[in-house]
Amino acid sequence: MQRLQIAPDRRTLALEDGSPFFWQADTAWELLHHATRPEMLRYLDVRAEQGFNVVQTVFVSELEGPFVPNAEGNLPLDDLDDPAPSSGYLDLLRFLLGEAEARGIRIALLPTWGSWAHEENHPLFRNRRIFHEGNAEAFARRLAEAVGDRPNVVYVLGGDRDPRLAPEVWRAMARGIRSVVGRRCLITYHPYGPCTSSDPFHADDWLDFNMVQTGHVRELDPADWVRRDWSLEPPKPVLDGEPAYENIPDRLDPRNERLDDTDVRRHWHAAVFAGSAGITYGCNNVWMLWDPKWEPISKIVPPPFLGADRPWLDALRLPGAGQVRHLKGLFESRSLIGRRPEALIGGRLALHGDEPKPWTLVWVPFGGEVRLTVRFDPASLEWHDPQTGELLPADNTGPSPRRLRTQAPDGRDWVLCVDA
Repeated sequence: MQRLQIAPDRRTLALEDGSPFFWQADTAWELLHHATRPEMLRYLDVRAEQGFNVVQTVFVSELEGPFVPNAEGNLPLDDLDDPAPSSGYLDLLRFLLGEAEARGIRIALLPTWGSWAHEENHPLFRNRRIFHEGNAEAFARRLAEAVGDRPNVVYVLGGDRDPRLAPEVWRAMARGIRSVVGRRCLITYHPYGPCTSSDPFHADDWLDFNMVQTGHVRELDPADWVRRDWSLEPPKPVLDGEPAYENIPDRLDPRNERLDDTDVRRHWHAAVFAGSAGITYGCNNVWMLWDPKWEPISKIVPPPFLGADRPWLDALRLPGAGQVRHLKGLFESRSLIGRRPEALIGGRLALHGDEPKPWTLVWVPFGGEVRLTVRFDPASLEWHDPQTGELLPADNTGPSPRRLRTQAPDGRDWVLCVDA
């Protein structure tokens, strides 16, 4: 497996041979905590079949991870006062890394959830400060040494917390990882939502690319947050590492309507068409690997946690999980490197590129007519269906080949594909 690196345009992820890499991730944060090895294999098989190429997970997990043994009876740390990765957890992590690599999947590994790096009053979880400036570097170094020189690892610091609360802890962890892997592995930071790693880390040399979290609010527009980081100097790739999750209650309130595949598709497309280097999918049941046997998930919240309604293995094939691949498929014959995002009127977004030939894609979240002037003579004009990946012919009723006017097939989300 080729390693990930930053592309020459400084805004795209790429493989070692220079080809662009489209981040298509799933969030299975509690995989090392709640899954048995056979369950891990089933999970990886399904996600590989669905086209996922990254899994985001965490070593010291959020859901009572330091205190409740995992499915194999192990805790992640031998000593909370002098934290070092336990041998049992490391053995399971190596198993996961090897099986993921065999399926073409990379592991975006959080050394610890952010809740264990500072004290706070959280509405859902208890917290205890385990990691601080005095031990964070050594812990991260030990973890990186144990992981070894694997090509399918991306390190993600933080974990759903404001990066400004404990910045020196995360900088210490970055030093520990860099002392082992050098520049061979990419490092980023996963913030709380809505928030971005660029504040305060954008200028830090260890931060290879930015990650935003836009969170689980139907009305929130990820494009605003992605566009913010796209405009920063020096340029760095940006990803929405946690957009709206499928089957999660809007605003995390179980009294609210659940978000569905339409909601998550809109969040993906808004992020990518604003400049994100890929997408992250999440499912309410899968991120925490929910199963009744793990309740109470939180000492504060009565079960079922966040309204979970089915065991996680039964939720692997919700509609959104099968649709993620279609957005990545848009770029299989077009290069992301050098792409240029553009905001259009009416909440529509466009992407323009030049490789291998000039192309323009327009995301239309609610159907309607598209009027657009392109800089090249189109050889192909089609509508891409984000639900199925199907391509339908589009008719140009505009005044010239370059001055386009065309109508979406119906009133839901579509992508207009214009290719030279």
